[in-house]
Amino acid sequence: MHGKSDLRCWVCGLLLLLGTDLFLRSDAQGASAPRGQPVTIRFGHVQSTTTFPLNFGIQSGIFKRRGLNVIAKQYSDFSALYLGHRASDLEMGSGGLGSIVELHARGVPIKVIWGSSRMNNDILVRADSSIKDTAQLKGKRIGVLGGAASFSANMFMAVLQAYYGFDPRKDGNLQFGASALLASLLQRGDIEAFLSNDPVTAIELAKGRVKSIGEMGAIYASHGGRHPTVGAISVSDQLAAEHPDSVSAFLGAWIEAVKILKTDRKVWEEMARTLLGMKDEKVVTVLWERIPDLWPLKWDEADAKGEMEVLKFIGRYAGSGFLEKVPESAFSGRFQPK
Repeated sequence: MHGKSDLRCWVCGLLLLLGTDLFLRSDAQGASAPRGQPVTIRFGHVQSTTTFPLNFGIQSGIFKRRGLNVIAKQYSDFSALYLGHRASDLEMGSGGLGSIVELHARGVPIKVIWGSSRMNNDILVRADSSIKDTAQLKGKRIGVLGGAASFSANMFMAVLQAYYGFDPRKDGNLQFGASALLASLLQRGDIEAFLSNDPVTAIELAKGRVKSIGEMGAIYASHGGRHPTVGAISVSDQLAAEHPDSVSAFLGAWIEAVKILKTDRKVWEEMARTLLGMKDEKVVTVLWERIPDLWPLKWDEADAKGEMEVLKFIGRYAGSGFLEKVPESAFSGRFQPK
């Protein structure tokens, strides 16, 4: 009797031990971040003034104080960045709002959760040009930053058609390229105007080589719309589901960094020097005057709806090939800074 009882106790104890061991192993494998450990976020970006808050937040320890280990993964261009999202190599990122929406529409598990930068694309002509108004671009040789499928390029096509009555692809001669290249072509006389972005816009303005005849976002807003948000912060569905508090903490750190960069010129100048190599005081001053106000300090359902209207506007006028679908599910307003 005692032998059988002892055997049963031994077997039960062994089963309990094995069961407990299996449970602990399973729990450890499923936990992406042990309690008390910082949550790691791989954040993809292309270096620009838009992501100054990311770099400053990492360097100053703002993210770390919120329990986040943010790893900045810099890509050479946006095409490479979006491949990183497709390959699930990133938990978060900063990219073109329209491109993120398109990725979502094509099945990539990613959503827009915040605006990283409002549109700031000026149409530049030479300082001695006779062109004084956007309407005078009809029939001209025009440079457009980026490629034909980019948000900025398609916004340019839509604005000219909607408000000035002509399609520059038909009533003009277009050349696509990087802003620095287009600036050089403008001074050589190979083009008569070009759609630019910073820091090239600031450099050319500071040097006195160009003048602006209009900015895309401001033109759209002047016709009753909102000033578009061209850049956005995205989050993967997996991180959003597993660590929602960490996503909100990231936004809180981002906004803290933005507020410092908006008000502390010394910090701003240091970022411009170290990240963009800007040493010319005139250029830095122009950048300081143009950039800080472009970082949104809020994002809610109304903002998301406004951006959907912008995207639909572009799709309506720019033609097929750009965001044929603008799903509401591409935007999430559940995360707020904390």
